[in-house]
Amino acid sequence: SCPPPAPEPKVALSNAQWEQLSCKCSTCNAEYVGDAPVALLKMKLEALKERKRGGAVVHTTAELADLLQKQGNYVEAVSHYKAALSLNETSDSQSGIELADLNHKLACCYKKMGHRHFAVAESHFRRALQLRLKDLGPGHADVATCKHHLAMLLHTVHRADEALELAETALEIRQAKLGPDHNASKLTHELVTRLKKEIRMKSM
Repeated sequence: SCPPPAPEPKVALSNAQWEQLSCKCSTCNAEYVGDAPVALLKMKLEALKERKRGGAVVHTTAELADLLQKQGNYVEAVSHYKAALSLNETSDSQSGIELADLNHKLACCYKKMGHRHFAVAESHFRRALQLRLKDLGPGHADVATCKHHLAMLLHTVHRADEALELAETALEIRQAKLGPDHNASKLTHELVTRLKKEIRMKSM
């Protein structure tokens, strides 16, 4: 895509307005996150911290991390995901599902940062999977998502046998919950097929 110039932040926007802020390239129509939404969300976060709105601080920190990751600012995104995790883990209203989501997003962010961060990404994918299995059960679609992403990471680091086991389980869940024609099911089916082919070729 070809990013358009970032808009200037407009402080006077309402919550509903800044939440809807997005930018699109006029040439290729691709969405991207400019500086304005990030700046506005940072301002909201500081205001929430001053008012000591604990739960809202956690959610807004995570939202800011999401925006930063979409923007490609992975280092700062990681910092905010970690902050949200720490706040969530010490909160009286701690949520296993929220912790799982944060670990999963943090893992995805580390994966995008390259091979030097793959080991840390794997640990967060596994933590997310553990939490989702506990709170949602083994047949939930979100569990399948965790297994699919972990399988993709293991495939990248040439651990095809481990990846295949996870991918096959993810495929069973996705086909059962979403149907075989769903895009997610098709993606996992392609991954399983690719892994089987690679393992077969290695054994020849």
